[in-house]
Amino acid sequence: MNNTVTTRMENVTPEQASQWLEHNTHNRKLRTHQVAAMVRDIQEGRWQWNGDSIKFADDGTLLDGQHRLHAIVESGQPVLTLVVSGLAKTTQATMDTGTKRSGADVLKLNGEKNYTVLAAALRSAILWDAGIRNMGGGNRVTTNGDLVDYLEAHPEMRDYVEAYNTLRRGLRLPASVGVTAIKLFTEIDAEDAKYFFERLASGEGLYRGEPIFEARRLLKEDEATASNTRGGRTSTWKMAILIKSWNKYRNGETVKQLSYRPGGANREKFPEPI
Repeated sequence: MNNTVTTRMENVTPEQASQWLEHNTHNRKLRTHQVAAMVRDIQEGRWQWNGDSIKFADDGTLLDGQHRLHAIVESGQPVLTLVVSGLAKTTQATMDTGTKRSGADVLKLNGEKNYTVLAAALRSAILWDAGIRNMGGGNRVTTNGDLVDYLEAHPEMRDYVEAYNTLRRGLRLPASVGVTAIKLFTEIDAEDAKYFFERLASGEGLYRGEPIFEARRLLKEDEATASNTRGGRTSTWKMAILIKSWNKYRNGETVKQLSYRPGGANREKFPEPI
């Protein structure tokens, strides 16, 4: 080990972080969406030092920590962290090569059941509340802290996951779509939502032209397409179809068919549940 390597705990201010970033001359491309997620954690009091460090080479080059430093600058708040200096520049190739702890991992460690589905559902709920209607989330990053905080504020998400587990026995839907739809519709009318999803899953008592029937037919057709071609419609399309079906069911309407055009010359605005 290099005898000139030093370690120290330091309360890194935005000014200090900005100065250190001047030595960020040999690093990977900055992921601005990751920085934005870190900024939210810092500003909302969720940031905790977990043993990770800011690392510098023996010539002063910043080797690791550019995202944290940018987040400190943008948040305008100091952060306590370990600083390691004097490393060989070649050690950069060994940094950040481990498997990142996922939201599902954190929920499992917290003793949650259905932690994989719950993590996907929490992420989608957070994005929906932020006004994002792309069920893929786009470039918005949700941190593990976001998920834990949202679950604490919305413990009913566990119940929605249980309802989704029942739904997917009869209809295959991504957790991001299924749980989000259950959440939204239940918050509007719990009794109507229960009827809607029971019929959507089973197909019992439905008839052609009924909105729930048409939604189930389309989604079942998509299941077959996905199985045969490894393709299928996007989660955003599926969510739009469910919302359209729900809105027409709530209005007592019948339909010849349901559709959603997310792009092209006649692109539709994403529907909102009523």
